[in-house]
Amino acid sequence: MKKLIINSIIITSLVANGSLLALAQEVDLTSSPQVDSVKSAVRYKAVETREAVKTEAQKLRDVEERSSDVMRAKTTEVKEAASERVGEIREAAKMQVDAARDIAREQKAEFSKKAAENRTELKTKMEERRKDAEERRVELKTKLEERKAEVEKKREEQKTEFKEKLQKVRDEKKKQALERLDKKFYDLNQKLANHWLDALKRFEELLVKLSARADKAETAGRDVSATRTAVQRANAAIGVAQVALENQLAKTYVFEVPEQEGELRSEADKPRVALARDLNALKQGEIRAAHQAVVDAITALKGVPDADKVNDSGEVENSDDKDGNNSN
Repeated sequence: MKKLIINSIIITSLVANGSLLALAQEVDLTSSPQVDSVKSAVRYKAVETREAVKTEAQKLRDVEERSSDVMRAKTTEVKEAASERVGEIREAAKMQVDAARDIAREQKAEFSKKAAENRTELKTKMEERRKDAEERRVELKTKLEERKAEVEKKREEQKTEFKEKLQKVRDEKKKQALERLDKKFYDLNQKLANHWLDALKRFEELLVKLSARADKAETAGRDVSATRTAVQRANAAIGVAQVALENQLAKTYVFEVPEQEGELRSEADKPRVALARDLNALKQGEIRAAHQAVVDAITALKGVPDADKVNDSGEVENSDDKDGNNSN
């Protein structure tokens, strides 16, 4: 803008000078002393005007130069201030990042310590439950062995008595058939009762695992009271079923040898019916109740949010993050 003003002044002065020179030339056509005097005055005025214009133009240039220097100084000052501010911001940001990292390291160390404590606690509880379950199994096994010894003794006495009664039967094949039936009833009762005892043992082991998972979920802040209650009920139902099976193993099924051989079939059918009735009552009663109680415990644990995602440290794992890590 300033350059435009200076140029305009110069152009105006040149135009004015040109007019004066033109006037002087016209006057020159009619030379006279007076004319020469005017001519000199006009030329002097033109030179004076040019010098004034040059001086004014120089002043404007000086002003422009000083303004440029001021602007450059101001720009430099602003840049330096901005650079200093940026440096302060960067330093402040670096301090914040360092502080955040220190906090993160402290939190990580604290979390790792807590996770280790949780793992130790959960492992201890798991071992205690396994130990309790093992002690119950040993106790049950001892009782069963004692009962078995009593049953075997009773069984030998019944076999001796039964053979004496078979002396009434003249047909040797019928005697052998009756002996096989007597043994079959005994073996079937022992087989099914022991089979169900093994099933109850597996139920107990499953409940130990369910309790361990409930411990993890509880460490993660989940409410597992319903699962605890269901596990207690299941253990109680298993205990009732075990007692019932102990009593069933102590039972023997023998039949009386009738006086008439024609009644052997009907008499032999009586212990079979009694055995089937007792075994079915056990299966539909105590065994089914124990099984259902275990199912209820499993269902209760499934109702706990994220129970299947809690790790050994009591931390809920994110399946999406896990999948993302695996993909990497």
